Amino acid sequence: MKRQVRILLIDGEPGFLTRFGKTIRESNDFDYVVEVAPNTDRATTLLARGGYHIALIDESLCGNEYELLRHSVSATPAIPPVLLTCSPDPASDTRAFNCGAVDALCKDELDARRLDRLVRHALRQAAISRELSSLKHDLRVNSHKIEHNDEVIDRERHRREDMERRLEAQDRDYAMLFEKYRAIYENAVEGIFQTSPEGRIMSGNPALAAILGYPDLESLLANVKDLAHTVYADPARRQAFLDLMKRDGRTGDFEVEVRRRDGSIAWLTLSARSVHDETGRLLFFEGSAVDITQRKEAEIRLIHEITHDALTGLPNRGAFIDETRLRLDSNRPDFALALLDMDAFRIIIESLGHRRADRLLVEMGRRLAMELQAGEMVSRPGGDDFMLIIPETREETVRARLKGLQRTLSWPLMLGNRMVVPSLTIGVTFGHPGAEPEDLLREASAALEAARRRGRGMVEFFRQGVHGFGGDRLALEEEIRRGLERGEFEVYYQPIVNLRGGHITGYESLIRWNHPARGILLPSTFIQAAEDSGLIHAMGDFTVRSVLAQHRLWRLAGHEKLVASVNFSVRQLMDPELPTRLEKMLRDAEMPPQCLRAEITESIELDASEQVSVVVQAMARLGIRLAMDDFGTGYSSLGNLKKYRFSTLKIDRAFVMGLPDNLEDQSVVRAILSLARNLNLDVVAEGVETPEQAEYLLSSECASSQGYFHGRPMTAAGFSEQLAAAG
Repeated sequence: MKRQVRILLIDGEPGFLTRFGKTIRESNDFDYVVEVAPNTDRATTLLARGGYHIALIDESLCGNEYELLRHSVSATPAIPPVLLTCSPDPASDTRAFNCGAVDALCKDELDARRLDRLVRHALRQAAISRELSSLKHDLRVNSHKIEHNDEVIDRERHRREDMERRLEAQDRDYAMLFEKYRAIYENAVEGIFQTSPEGRIMSGNPALAAILGYPDLESLLANVKDLAHTVYADPARRQAFLDLMKRDGRTGDFEVEVRRRDGSIAWLTLSARSVHDETGRLLFFEGSAVDITQRKEAEIRLIHEITHDALTGLPNRGAFIDETRLRLDSNRPDFALALLDMDAFRIIIESLGHRRADRLLVEMGRRLAMELQAGEMVSRPGGDDFMLIIPETREETVRARLKGLQRTLSWPLMLGNRMVVPSLTIGVTFGHPGAEPEDLLREASAALEAARRRGRGMVEFFRQGVHGFGGDRLALEEEIRRGLERGEFEVYYQPIVNLRGGHITGYESLIRWNHPARGILLPSTFIQAAEDSGLIHAMGDFTVRSVLAQHRLWRLAGHEKLVASVNFSVRQLMDPELPTRLEKMLRDAEMPPQCLRAEITESIELDASEQVSVVVQAMARLGIRLAMDDFGTGYSSLGNLKKYRFSTLKIDRAFVMGLPDNLEDQSVVRAILSLARNLNLDVVAEGVETPEQAEYLLSSECASSQGYFHGRPMTAAGFSEQLAAAG
C-alpha cells in the first residue's frame, strides 16, 4: 500500500495546476493529497495550520527577497520547502538554497519520477529534523532527573553532541558539494547547455554566453529563441544535429558554424546527449560546446595556402587538377580546357626585372578572375601560364570566348615607366570520357606548341592525330580505316522541334566513334585526321547511307514529313563525284531527295572554289535541301542564299546562349529572323538549353529549334522512343 503524502502547493497558475494533477496521478511510490494556496495570504494561513510533508512554492509568489520562503522555513521548520521556477536559472537556485529551501526545480522538469525523488529527500530531511527535535525535547524533560547522575549526563551529552556533529558535517558536505559543482559550472572554459528539441536554450553557463558574444546568460536566454535560425549559420546543420541525436542519442565531435551576436562567425564542436523520462519521451539535450574558431580558421588558411598560388591568389595546379577530375568523372565531361601562355614573358623579365614581371602576372590573374563566367575556373599552375576551364563543347563558341578574353587581357599596363601590352597564345582541348586530367594538360600543351609555331596571340585546338592520339598520325588514320571496316562508327540523332506545336520535324545526324579502347569519341578527336587523309569521303558516305536506311524505317512508321540533316565539310564538297553517289544512295534507299537536308557551314566560301560551287549547285538540282549552318558567325555573301537555293538558316548557338537577357544577341537573332522572312527561308535556332530561350524564340516567331532542351544526340533507338512519345 502506498504511503500517503500531504503536499501544500503554493501556486495560482491554472495550467500548471492541471499538469501537476496529472503528474501526481502518474506516481508509483506515494499517494499524494494536495492542498492549493493560490496566493500569499492563503499560503500563510495553511502553513500556520501545518500537517504537510512538503511545501512547493512558486517563485513568483515568494516576493523580491523570497519573504514567503523565509517565513516558511522559520515558522514551520517541519515542512521542507521547495522552490518552483519557470525556467532553469542557477542564480535563482543559489538564492533559494541560501533562504533554506531543500531544493529548486523548473516546472517543465517536474514529472512523477522527479516528484517522488524530491519527496523521498524531503521525508528524510524531516525525519532527521524530528529526531533532532525529539532529542532536544528529551534533554529538556529529563534534565532535572539526571542532574546528579554524572554517568547519564555524560552519555546523553555525548549522544547530543554526536548528533549535532553529524548534522553539521552533513550540512557542510552539502554546501561544499554545491559550491564545488557551481564553481565548475560557472568557471568552465567550455560552454555548458541544456536545449529543448524545438531549439530553445533552457539553461547555460557564462562561458556559453561569452562564446556566442552575449554579455551574460540572461541576455542570451532573452535573445535566442530559435537556435536553427538565430545561432546556426546554416539551419540545415541543426537538422543534421537532431538526426544524429535521434539515431545515436549522443555525439562527441559535431562541428557547427555559428553566428555570434555581432554577426561574426565562430566554429564550435558539440558534445551532447539526449535526456529522456522513464517513458522514453525526449526531454532535452545537454552537453558542452568548445570554441574551435582559431583552429578552424587556421585549417581554412592552410587549405587555401595549399590549393592557391601565393602570387596571384588563384587556384594552383593541384586544385585545378582536382576540379578537372571531378568534371571528367561526371556523366557529362562537356568542357574545354585552355592553356594560356604569356607571350615574350622572358623579354619582360630581362627588360623590367622579376618584381615588375610578377606585377604583370598578378594583374593578368586579376583580369581573368574578373572575367569569369558561370561554370568557369581559372588557375595559375606556375611560371607565365594560366589554365582555364570553359563549360562548352563547340569549338566556335570556345574560340569566340577566348578571343574576347584576349581582347580584355591585352589592355595596356604601366610597369614602372614602361607601357606593356600583354598578349596570350592559347592551346585548347576538350574533355572526353576515359581521359585523366594529365591527358588533357598534355593535349592542351601540344595545341599550345602548335599555336606558338603559328605566331603570337594564336588559338589552336588539339586534334587527335595532329597533336595527339599517341602522337602517331599514321596510326590514327589506320585506326579510322579499320574502324570503318569493323563498323565501329555510329550515327546519333538530335531532334529538331517545331516551337509552336512541340512536334519533331527533323533531326541533325552526328557521327560518333565507338572506339574499342577509348569508348565513345566525339568528332573533334578524329574528323581533322579523316579530312587530311581523305577518309572523310568514306566516313561521309557511311553517314548518308546509315541516315537514309534509318530514315526509311521512320517514314514507313508514319513519319513522312521528317527531314534528315547531314553535315558536309569543304573537303567533301570538293569531290565532283559526290552528287552522283548521293543520287545513287537516295535511289537505293527508295527515298525522295527532299527528305535530305545538307548542312553547309557559313564559313565555307562557296564562290572561292569553282569545284565547291559546282557540287553544291548539283546537289540542289537533285532536290536535296540546303541549310546554311552556324549562320551569323561567318562572312557569306547574302547573294549565295539565292544563288544556291538555300531553304534553311541555322542560327549559331553563340547568339542563342545569351537569350533572353543579352540585348546584342536579341538584336542579332531578330535581324536573322527578319532576313529569313524576307527571303522566305526556314530558321532553326541551335543550342537551345532552357525553357526561357525557347519561349523567347517562339515569341520572336522562330519556327524551329534544336538543343539540349529538346534532347541530346541519341541513338536511333532513343530517337524512335522520342518520336513515339511525341506522337
